Amino acid sequence: MKRTWLPVTAGLMAGAVLLFAQHQRNEVRERARNHRLAVEIAEGLVDDLSAARVALTALATEFGDPSEITQEHFEADVGRVLELLPAVRQFTYAPQGVIRFVAPLSRGTGSLGLNLLTSQVDQSAAVVARLTNSASFQGPFSLKQGGVGLVLRQPAMGPDRRFVGLVSAVLDWEQILNRVSQQAAAANAWLAVEIEDSVSTRYRSASALVRGPDVLVERFPLLDGVLTVRLKAMPRPLGAVALNLLAAVGVGAVVTGLVGWQQQQRRRQAGLANTLEQQNARVSAFFDAHQDPVFWLDRNGCLLRANHAGQAELPSVLSSQQSFSQLFSAKELQAEALVQVIEADLNACLQAGSHVGEWKLQQRSEQQPRYWRVSCTLLHDLQLLLLVDDISVQRRQEQRNQEQQLQFRAVFEQSADALILISVAGAIKPGMLNGAALTMFGLKDRDAALNLTLEDLSPEYQPGGTLSRAQIEHRMRRVINEGWVSFEWTHVRIDTGAPWPAQVTLSLLAVADADHLSW
Repeated sequence: MKRTWLPVTAGLMAGAVLLFAQHQRNEVRERARNHRLAVEIAEGLVDDLSAARVALTALATEFGDPSEITQEHFEADVGRVLELLPAVRQFTYAPQGVIRFVAPLSRGTGSLGLNLLTSQVDQSAAVVARLTNSASFQGPFSLKQGGVGLVLRQPAMGPDRRFVGLVSAVLDWEQILNRVSQQAAAANAWLAVEIEDSVSTRYRSASALVRGPDVLVERFPLLDGVLTVRLKAMPRPLGAVALNLLAAVGVGAVVTGLVGWQQQQRRRQAGLANTLEQQNARVSAFFDAHQDPVFWLDRNGCLLRANHAGQAELPSVLSSQQSFSQLFSAKELQAEALVQVIEADLNACLQAGSHVGEWKLQQRSEQQPRYWRVSCTLLHDLQLLLLVDDISVQRRQEQRNQEQQLQFRAVFEQSADALILISVAGAIKPGMLNGAALTMFGLKDRDAALNLTLEDLSPEYQPGGTLSRAQIEHRMRRVINEGWVSFEWTHVRIDTGAPWPAQVTLSLLAVADADHLSW
């Protein structure tokens, strides 16, 4: 009986050797093919991200001033870009981190009003983009507006290079994954994709078949993250013996998969415990490189850290027993008032998740006050991040404008000559007639001049037979080109309709950074 099994055993061994040799040759060819396929998949995904990043850079430049944007304007401009980028499902613009504009709006109404700087899902990548002033990406993850997306975020900067918001592109991850899965299937391979994004969050596409020692693993840089492509060749029909061998390998793969799944779960649990620490470390690195003052507070309002610019604003000797508001106000002339403002802003941030306040500062060694716009963000562990924009130049210019307006108004009202401020279209600006003008035109008060134009204060024809309207338009064009023009003119009184002659000096005035025409 034992001899009967010897040929069978030898045949099985020989067949196994032949199968193994054939398997080795096939494996070499398959690994080379899978390597080329992995490169093609990675290049396609990198091309999608690069094209979206170029579009974001252009949009961030165009939409630097949120006050000049409307939803219709945003959709019109972005609609042309979406036609060129099939992988991008939508663009969003979030002034100061809050999504206000979405294109197309039909796909993104669920995200309107979302604060990216406080959202548990979006916060880390948004803060990284805000601090580094450069693009970052996150995901894929489930979107508030539905579906799964891979999101790129690009900070938008104003004319003075200050942060004004975040422009984002949402790539349709399900479409991308379907496309690369079809590429793999066409090459008779199973595929799994792993992405580590800008904030070290890992995503893995589900594929229990892509396991075992014969899986090809290729890693590629993806912006400031990592893309890992795993490919495994589909089995080929090798006859009954091969099927039995593959069945045995399949059982081993299942066991290996179960063991690997258990190990993965343990690693994931350990990784979740370190996620917050990793994200804090990443934000901390950018924190130190920020040029403007940045302060990091605990939930009780006590200072944890300050970058170099922030430390310069604090006393040289710090006490851990004092709150940030008391420490910061130690060198200020109006310390008590500043403490109240800071504590009110911190409380508002704790309640709403984010808050923007303005602080007026004047240390004892300073002759003029400084003004800060302070953006406060509540982090995931109830810590507070304060980012400072120095707006002192802007506030001082506003004060100078107000002073110029007051001076101009005093001269305007006290002038014995009739003075009128008008628009380029010839309409009288509300309230912009002085007392002498009211008397000469027979008007009871300034309200009587509402909706009046120069044509209303003139006869239909000027002496010589020319239309007053044509002459007014001609004079307007001249003053805009030349700065001022003087001429004779016939006016009429509003109360009696009586004509009266005048010598008019029409000039272009700049008061408080605004242009006016003086008649």
